[in-house]
This record gives sequence, C-alpha cells and structure tokens, in this order.
Amino acid sequence: MQPLAEPGMPRRVIMTGATGYVGGRLAARLVASGLAVCAVMRAGSDPARLTGCLPGLAVASADTPAALAEAISRFRPEVLLHVAAAGPFPPGPESAQRIVEANIGFAIAVVEASLAAGCEALVYTGTQWQHRTGTADYAPVDLYAASKQAFHDLMRAYTDHRGLKAIQLELCDVYGPSDPRRRIIDLLIEAALSGGPVDLTEGTQEIDPVHVDDVVSAYVAAAASAITSGTAPAATYSVCGGRPMSVRALARLVEEVTGRRIDARWGARTYAPGSLVRPYIHDRPLPGWSPKVRLEDGIAGMVAAVRQGAWA
Repeated sequence: MQPLAEPGMPRRVIMTGATGYVGGRLAARLVASGLAVCAVMRAGSDPARLTGCLPGLAVASADTPAALAEAISRFRPEVLLHVAAAGPFPPGPESAQRIVEANIGFAIAVVEASLAAGCEALVYTGTQWQHRTGTADYAPVDLYAASKQAFHDLMRAYTDHRGLKAIQLELCDVYGPSDPRRRIIDLLIEAALSGGPVDLTEGTQEIDPVHVDDVVSAYVAAAASAITSGTAPAATYSVCGGRPMSVRALARLVEEVTGRRIDARWGARTYAPGSLVRPYIHDRPLPGWSPKVRLEDGIAGMVAAVRQGAWA
C-alpha cells in the first residue's frame, strides 16, 4: 500500500544535501512518505550515500548550469529544500573559495533553476553561528556563518521582487546516531563508554542540542508553512531542543544515562577565537513544529547504536 504523504506537504520536492547527515535522513523520510523527490548532486558527491532512498529518489546533476536547469525543469518542483552546506573549514584561501562557491554560488544556481521551473517556495538552512554574541544581532562565528548570512540577505531580493516564498531554519546543535561529524555528544558518549580521558574546554559555554529526527520534522513543517504562508522577507525560525545547558551539564547527563563516569579534562583545550558562548533562539516558533525527542532518550539511542556497532 502506498504510504501517506506528509500532511500539508507539496507532492514534488527538490532538495540539496541528500548525501549529508541531515539531508540523507530528510530524503529518506520524504521518499517513504510517497512524495516525488529529486536530489541535486554536485560534482564529487557520493551517490552511494543515497542507496537507502533509491529507487524512489530522482537525481539532478549540477555538473553544468545547463544540465541543472534542464533536470529541474523536467522535474517541475513545488518546493526547494536547501540543506547542503560546505564548511566550516580551517581558515585559508582554498577554504574560502569552497565556502563561497558552495554556500552562495551553487545555492543561487539551484534557486534560479527552481524558479524558472515554476517552484514558488524555498526552505533553506541557516545556523545559530550567525549570532556569535547570543543575541539577535548578526555576528558571525566564522566565514561559514557569514556565507549563510550572505545567502539569507540575497534571498531578500527573491522574496521582494521574484515572488518567492521562503523560510530560513537556523539550526542549533544537531545530534543523533551514526553522525560522521563527531559532535560534542559523540565525544562524551565515547569517553563514557571507553573510560578513556577526553580533553575539553572549561565547559561553561551553552549549547541547545536538537535530535536529527526533530530537525527532519522541522524541514517538513517549514515546507508546508512556506507553501501556505510564506512571506517577504523570509521568516526565520530556530530549530533547537528547547533545553539549553552548559557542556559540563551535558557531560553530567551523559554520565547519568550511561551509568559511567567521564574522565573529563576540563580546561585542557582553549576556546577558539570568536566561539559561540550561548545559543540565540528566535522568539517566534516554527508553525506546526516542536521538538519531540527528549535529550535523555536521544542520548540513550546513541549509546545503544554504539553498543550495537553502528558508530559511523
């Protein structure tokens, strides 16, 4: 029996970032829901990462502007979910070029091709790193965050003058099982289970972990909202777990869930210049969405995955 589509979601979805951690899970959910989904693939992307979504996933090549435009025109998307991102990378000219080309040049090319194909709605990905000071003021942590803000600013021209309905999701500290990016929760769980030492900062900085399954649900809710009530300029929402805490408090929680002590060497690492000290959370909640995965349950699921040998 054909699975039911996501409530309120358009039937035809094009997306970037399907080979990434968040994007791959989003693509799998959309395909499982019976939607027509097309993944835009850049040169160098690994199509093997899409295996779990095939054969229900179409692929559009972004190797040339002409190939990209032709593939998107043929697919006729109703909404674009822009999840792909490059960075953060260590400072340097090659890193800067990669970030600008991927997070601005490639992203604009996909938006233009989608608009030309009749697409009217866009959900794109920002980051809490656009607010280094923990306030609403724009203050980028690094060039990666600055490129996200630059794309957001460029979208103002599309919402004001091209009729695009757009929503920006500023992601907080995404976590989940089998994440190859090795986030702070991964390091703490590994230290707890192995008993080995882990070098950390003083741990006073705050984070707001949000489970990857909740992030996927946020994209789905945002897509439905953009179609029905997208406005100019683009509305921005935070995607967070709603439970900000210090890294030290997070370590204690991991110890409680695992029943193991963490040999944390607090202060062994220094804070990077311009580090985020607290998350900034927008007051306005994303319509139709709230986090569902309790942090304790999310950590327990990660612990179970590690014990079953599912560490990526």
